[in-house]
Amino acid sequence: MKMRFSAVFFTALLVGAPVTAWAQFEREVPQFTPTADGTISANEMAGQLAIPMAWPMETGALPLSGSGTSEENLSAVWYVSWDDTNLNIAAVVKDDTPIYRLDSNGGNSAYNAQDVIQPCFNPFNNEDHFFQDGQHEDDDPGDGVSAIYDIVVETSDEFGPDIYRHGPKLDWDEHESITVAGTINDDESGYTLEAIIPWAAAMDDADPDYVPSIGDEHGLSFILLSFAEDGGAEFATLYTDFGEGVNTIGDSTTWNSISLTGPLFVAAPGDFDANGQLDVADIDLLHGSILAGTNDVAFDLNEDQLVNADDYGVWVTDLKNTWIGDSNLDGKFDSSDFVTVFTAGEFEDTQVANSTWGTGDWNADGEFNSSDFVAAFVAGGFELGERNAVAAVPEPSSALLLLTSLLGILALRRKNA
Repeated sequence: MKMRFSAVFFTALLVGAPVTAWAQFEREVPQFTPTADGTISANEMAGQLAIPMAWPMETGALPLSGSGTSEENLSAVWYVSWDDTNLNIAAVVKDDTPIYRLDSNGGNSAYNAQDVIQPCFNPFNNEDHFFQDGQHEDDDPGDGVSAIYDIVVETSDEFGPDIYRHGPKLDWDEHESITVAGTINDDESGYTLEAIIPWAAAMDDADPDYVPSIGDEHGLSFILLSFAEDGGAEFATLYTDFGEGVNTIGDSTTWNSISLTGPLFVAAPGDFDANGQLDVADIDLLHGSILAGTNDVAFDLNEDQLVNADDYGVWVTDLKNTWIGDSNLDGKFDSSDFVTVFTAGEFEDTQVANSTWGTGDWNADGEFNSSDFVAAFVAGGFELGERNAVAAVPEPSSALLLLTSLLGILALRRKNA
């Protein structure tokens, strides 16, 4: 029989903790757009506010069972950012007692009686606003100024990552608008969760048409909950972000606050997705803009009012500092790039404009054909190593010989096919 514990009872137990003095923190949350894929890259870590939650903690903990106070037993690092559309919240959790015992019931269910992360959000940090979500109090007893989210990486019915909100319960449209991604460590030593929450859902009826601006303030604190055994609250450890060992989840005036700020770094030219790297995602974005023919100024790298193959060349040679033909963007143009593009299988295929940089379109016309080899070999660089280390490109006659040989091989392959 699957065990399910009363969320109302467990919440009441936690809220009933004695209230003493607390220390509140005003945190600055940078503007950043992460990718929700269940992992947090180094660039995503660098671009967001990081909040460690490990014992001993400056903001408090309730070890309800003494189930462990080491970093390996239970700890987390939260990552928070915002953009024009979303509030982004993620956590990398260490937890050596994984308990995923609640059914999802198809999603949007309460999960605060299993291992869970709980960001607590109060729009505008306004203690006088009360959500009105239309839920009968017997179904959703948490109506108030605060919204407490349950975010889980797994459930007993293997529903996968999911989210629920106490207080103003998410309606199905709100629930479906939120992106939640997560992964469990192979050795079950912890997990990673990412939630991309649209501002329209986060703000709910506080301001459904909210447009975020730098300087805006909100309330935001965190809870990390872990069960050591398949039992009730007596087997749980709770870390809070409210202050000095006290869980004041029911009093949003004790929560920490956030202030929206600008990006921690300004994206370099050519870093179109602002992730701190010049990578295949950037050249694919440029490629798409070239084929669209809209001359979007954001992609006009040489500032000639056009977005075309010239900008492709600027990105590859001037910004990425590599060679035309370097399909895998490892800084060299060599036989491994031929393996990459021919494995993709798009050479002179019948699909129109389906090729990208990584599949052989080196001249930005949407196709992979002999003209791409002409562009690459005329530019030089084949088997010369990294561009920085090269003092001179090969003589035109040498490049021409290599190109002629390659095209001959391709012609023979087509004939045999």
